[in-house]
Amino acid sequence: MVKFRRTNILKYINKYNAKSLLEIGCGSEPLFEFIDDFEKFVVIEPVEKFTDIASEKARNHKLKNSINIINELFLGKTQSLSDFDFIVCAGLLHEVMDPMAFVKGLYDVANKNSIVHINVPNAFSFHRLLGLEAGLIKHVQEKSDFQKRFQVNSIFSMTELQELFKSVGFKIVESGFIAFKPFTHLQMQQLIDKNILTEEIIDALSNMVKYCPKLGSELYLNVIKEVP
Repeated sequence: MVKFRRTNILKYINKYNAKSLLEIGCGSEPLFEFIDDFEKFVVIEPVEKFTDIASEKARNHKLKNSINIINELFLGKTQSLSDFDFIVCAGLLHEVMDPMAFVKGLYDVANKNSIVHINVPNAFSFHRLLGLEAGLIKHVQEKSDFQKRFQVNSIFSMTELQELFKSVGFKIVESGFIAFKPFTHLQMQQLIDKNILTEEIIDALSNMVKYCPKLGSELYLNVIKEVP
């Protein structure tokens, strides 16, 4: 999922020719690793382990002097967090305790020209609907044991995600779904370990989302501030 999520993000960074970027929550693979043309790249990440990894990778980047790694919790605009034309928040919003406060922070840090890219799991993905039909969950927004373990606090539908951003003052520019995934992460990993699923089949499964887009594993939005 990291691979497919990143491919989608890079597509829009290229589309908007973004040169000043903010990544909120980088995990172990900061996005700047996959970009070689920017004027400013700021990463804010609260987990020290991940900021250490990002800092090491930044030191080996040809644009290392344009990269700033901040080991803090994202709370909105600060002196270091301002003036970006592309803001990435992927795989994070569903984990925060207060999504509304977080989105208000995004609105605060964005300027009128900023594209904000957000990505979360899809409540109506194929594998969640399959779990529903199999009786493993009682409704599509019930948290699985895996989600409870990894501190998932919200499970969004496309409508709910759009309404959240609109309520704060964002305008939806683009939206969509990525990566058709028929089974849970654990089940997919077991199939990979047994060599039943090859990399080629996984890529093909991801591309199946174009035939049944609303059943994609994850959904995304590109938003901008509404101009009064």
